[in-house]
Amino acid sequence: MRKNQLRSSRAILLLSLFVFASFMSAKFNFHEYWEHYNSTHFDYQYSKDYKKALRGFKWLEKNGNEQFPDRYDYLCAAVCCVKLGDTSNATDYLRKAVIHGYVNLKLFSWVEKKIGSGPLNTIRKEMPDLRKKYYESKISSFHSMLEDKKHTSIDQFVRSAEVTAILTEKDKENLVRVADSINIIQFISSVKNFECDAESFLIYHLYGSNQQYVPFLDSCLKYDLFNGNFSPEAYAFWYDRQRVFVENKPQKYGTYIINYPAVLDGEILNVDSIDFYRNQIGLQPLWQASLQKNFALPNGYKK
Repeated sequence: MRKNQLRSSRAILLLSLFVFASFMSAKFNFHEYWEHYNSTHFDYQYSKDYKKALRGFKWLEKNGNEQFPDRYDYLCAAVCCVKLGDTSNATDYLRKAVIHGYVNLKLFSWVEKKIGSGPLNTIRKEMPDLRKKYYESKISSFHSMLEDKKHTSIDQFVRSAEVTAILTEKDKENLVRVADSINIIQFISSVKNFECDAESFLIYHLYGSNQQYVPFLDSCLKYDLFNGNFSPEAYAFWYDRQRVFVENKPQKYGTYIINYPAVLDGEILNVDSIDFYRNQIGLQPLWQASLQKNFALPNGYKK
């Protein structure tokens, strides 16, 4: 009798875990979401099919999570509405863009070129309330913000004019490296204790002895990436930067062909496999990116 009860309890537990896992996977479908994201931005940036792109942005909003769509997607949706003559919905999307992070009024100088002054005049009047909503939504991450501020204060101190004025170039470099190492140790400890997320500016300080933490942080970033809390573009940018500027290795995802064509000669890990690598983390093929952002494809690349 007892064995049957245990088996029944285990079956219920396994079924519950399966249902929970199914619910979680349905909540954010990684590859489906980023495939829609890539096709939507291709329609928006290259094809200029604003009607189709707006349908795509609506799909992203319906199937996203707290992280995505982000403020830029809402801004793009607002542009689509303006292009289609729908200023009312353009204003609604601008509100969402502000609530998701466009809280700086100075940004409106370039946003106005895309949107026009009509919807922006409304948003300017509502800005205090919209900013309040944004900051209320960030309360849960204040701990990690404080952690970053603590690291930033050390970082800024060793780079301050008062400190660097009394040091030689070599001493400056050594002091910065020591400070970065202290920051990284504190940062790794905070991540391991779930006190802050791995997505911090400190992931760009992994040189010298700090390179030992790359595998750990890479696994953390990938976990967040595939759970819909970190964007493919942000992950690829970090990964390629670490390889190129720290490890002197070829880039894997082509990030620096896209963003810094004048800096690099375009060397990549495997030109035949780059689209396979990009697809694995949710990025569009390199040829699509080249049409959207107008950069030359690397030698040997085949669509």
